[in-house]
Amino acid sequence: MICHFMPRQHPNLQIEKQLGVFAWVMWLIAFTVISAIVWPAPLRHSDCWNYYQPATDFWAGRNLYRYNIVTDGFLYLPQFALIYTPFMRLGHPLGDIAWRGAGLSVLAVGLWRMSAALAPGRKWFIFALATAGTLPVAIASLRNGEANLHIAGMMLLAAVDLRARRWGWATFWLAGGLMVKPIMMVMLLLAGAMFRPMIARLVIALIIIAAAPFLFQSPHYVAEQYHDYARWMTLASQPQDLYCNIRGLLGKMGWTMSQPVLRATGVLAALLALGLCLVAKRRTEESAAPMFLLGFAACYLMLCNPKTEANSYVILAPVIALPAAILLAIEDRPRAAIGLFFLSFLLVCDFWAYRPTENWLKPLTALIVMVLLLRQLFKGEDIEIESEPPKAHQSAPLLSAASPKIPIA
Repeated sequence: MICHFMPRQHPNLQIEKQLGVFAWVMWLIAFTVISAIVWPAPLRHSDCWNYYQPATDFWAGRNLYRYNIVTDGFLYLPQFALIYTPFMRLGHPLGDIAWRGAGLSVLAVGLWRMSAALAPGRKWFIFALATAGTLPVAIASLRNGEANLHIAGMMLLAAVDLRARRWGWATFWLAGGLMVKPIMMVMLLLAGAMFRPMIARLVIALIIIAAAPFLFQSPHYVAEQYHDYARWMTLASQPQDLYCNIRGLLGKMGWTMSQPVLRATGVLAALLALGLCLVAKRRTEESAAPMFLLGFAACYLMLCNPKTEANSYVILAPVIALPAAILLAIEDRPRAAIGLFFLSFLLVCDFWAYRPTENWLKPLTALIVMVLLLRQLFKGEDIEIESEPPKAHQSAPLLSAASPKIPIA
């Protein structure tokens, strides 16, 4: 049973639709402006060269990781070369712009579909408000052409389809996200643990993904790429520099975690995330569980990925913006909504206070979101909103900063 919000009052749907259309226009404007910046200098402030060269090397039979330096460089699965090949074929700057457009589109559509799933009758307004909390955080990743945009959107789309029990589509987004960026493995494994129908589908998807490069290159070459990938990921998981995660936060407080402690923290946090997702599956409605899955997966990635960068927080932005939109538009609780929108504002601290907030403010924000998730999960109360007609009376999950009734999604 899919639960959703229905309005308490009769809103002006025409105005709300206009605001929703305006939000879509804002996404288009952002893409247009960034495209205009990228066009004359496609490789300036861009990660696309880091994608373009390995895609070229794959088809030439060259090592994908030959330009890596210590813990930096191409830290993706060999399958990413297949994903990026169409964009590589377009060349510069068309391929760079198309890649950015694909990522921004996936994120915008994911936000739209989640808005419609949570509040069908107010989807335009919810989308407009959620855009206000998400798009500013996405600009930096859009400018750099980072794969974080694609991952953020695919995580949203997977959560939407898990809510609707569309197991095949959920598998598609999770598997596709894994090919784009290995960090999707977190949500993929948690989804398999939470939803039994996903297990066989995910296993088949992983087998297909693992076999895909062998269809286009020799087994010896592909095996070497897998070996080098494992070696580079081992190195990358032990960075000496501070990143925008729990280690960075503690480092700014004067304590730099040793590598053994960092690894142990990651393992314990993974077990905690798994346990919390299983608790959410038992304690909440079926449609609420994917929302907790999305929230816990995003928080884990922000806090425990050894190389979380500042721009990675676009993944967390919808987790905050969607509940804030629900609180403001439907619950008529502006103070609680403003509290969550303030957290969204903290995620764009790079624009107004980069150096003073570097590596500590964003992970602190993720910790606050995690606390709010835990607070709601163990309160175990869902909000019930009467609708018209009464037959639509159902409950829905999201998280609030001020009330124990609404969990964060």
